[in-house]
Amino acid sequence: MKKKLIIYDLDGTLVDTREDIALSANFMRGQLGLPQLPAETVCAYVGLGLARLVESSLQSSDPELLEQGARIYRAHYAEHLLDKSRLYPDVIELLDYFQDRAQVVITNKPEPYSSRILKELGVSGRFLDIVAGDEVYPKKPSPESTRAMMHRFSAVPGEAIFIGDSPVDVQTGLAAGIEIVGVAQGFVPKEELEKAGPHYLVDHFKELLRIAKKNGW
Repeated sequence: MKKKLIIYDLDGTLVDTREDIALSANFMRGQLGLPQLPAETVCAYVGLGLARLVESSLQSSDPELLEQGARIYRAHYAEHLLDKSRLYPDVIELLDYFQDRAQVVITNKPEPYSSRILKELGVSGRFLDIVAGDEVYPKKPSPESTRAMMHRFSAVPGEAIFIGDSPVDVQTGLAAGIEIVGVAQGFVPKEELEKAGPHYLVDHFKELLRIAKKNGW
């Protein structure tokens, strides 16, 4: 069935943000007198929102420490969120293929970072909505934001697809009753993403484009 609504995750799906996130998390740790973490460790904490990232990076539940850490992280990330972050290969080609459909981003990343990254990378105008993690809907894996977009663009389950790089994205799509494409070029190892059970699992967007054309999406 031809898709009417294309939903994308942001971090690890459209944009490779791992280095900038890891640098800001380690800056936060350094300011608090803590040793650096491997970038891979920090990236494993991405996906459930900024508060969870800070909590996991600091390995603490102390509310005062977490509040201080969040302030440090936010200030540093605001200055450095595009030092290294780039669109993944073939993102533009995929957006071009679906240009006559409703394309939206649903991310647990808060504003203003989400819109700013997409704007400065030149693609924010491709999306009819950017639903960030601090808006009115519960964060993923709640399907509420996905269902809201389906309602807004009059898309039944077979006409919508969710493209993401994490089990959180897979859980979101499954809860909303739509097909999910897991893209294994992001933050989560392919084996872990496969275990989450996406309908399709690809290594990169070029492979996804082939599937979309073959299936008449």
